[in-house]
Amino acid sequence: MPSYPELNKLRAVSFTFDAQSLDKKIEYLLLANRNMIEHPEFVKQYSELLLFHLEYPQNKKVFMLAIHGVVCITNVLRSNKQLCGKLKDTCLPYTSFTTKYTHDLISWLNQQPECALCIDSFGDNKVSLYHWLGACINKFGKNHLAVATLPEDSLMQLEPRKERQLSFLLREVARLDNQPEVKDLLWSNLKIWISITSKAKDFSLLFNRIEKSKTFYNSVLLKTFDYQQLYEAPLPPASKLTNAKALDLQKVIRYSLTLTFRETDPATYFDIRSLQYFKFHYLKMVILFRMVVRGYLAIMRASE
Repeated sequence: MPSYPELNKLRAVSFTFDAQSLDKKIEYLLLANRNMIEHPEFVKQYSELLLFHLEYPQNKKVFMLAIHGVVCITNVLRSNKQLCGKLKDTCLPYTSFTTKYTHDLISWLNQQPECALCIDSFGDNKVSLYHWLGACINKFGKNHLAVATLPEDSLMQLEPRKERQLSFLLREVARLDNQPEVKDLLWSNLKIWISITSKAKDFSLLFNRIEKSKTFYNSVLLKTFDYQQLYEAPLPPASKLTNAKALDLQKVIRYSLTLTFRETDPATYFDIRSLQYFKFHYLKMVILFRMVVRGYLAIMRASE
């Protein structure tokens, strides 16, 4: 693995919050921004450091330099597709990753303009997919088309345009929306791996965040806090949300779990009508929402 002295020096002072470390942070951030190296390991390591300084800036200068670093990396990735290809599964702007999520979440992601989805591959349980595609061929009255040996070939007969095959599968499985338990089990058993590509910077770890009205600067690294005190504290009045703001919060939450490979049922089955947003002092915020209990996975979680 390549080693980059400027990043090593920045990493060495990143987690210390005294005056001397502040001067060094500014010096090394300036150096890294001026000498951006278009190498996947440099971009990956520097992105991780920038994410930390965006969340724990020691002062405004550090915060602005971190923002500038993010812009520099984004501009490089926007113009260098080869580099993006070498940064697969990093969830940086304009890169791609492969995953397997629920039908509900994949259907929702497939409608978002900031990302593009396509079928990457089929898992080891191809029997279920083989028989289901055979049933689709018969249902569409295409009995003259033989069910091929491979599911990929059967799918090609049903939808020859590869860029539309995922949408075809999503629509067909969605016919079972009124039988959510069956739908979830079917989609899970199909074992379809999806490739997701960032088409806009907002669909990335560097940009997907809830906007804050105020930036807090840190004099110490907060490693622990009194969660019991937070739990027992009375909630302040909920912030007033427009419909657009509520949808934006929902998108940030879902994108966050998608980009960190941590799909959870509450985010997937989000009841946006119940959304409440509470701002506390410093960095704390609480977002409450109800979960629409539909589907096999959601029902299993709700019963636990």
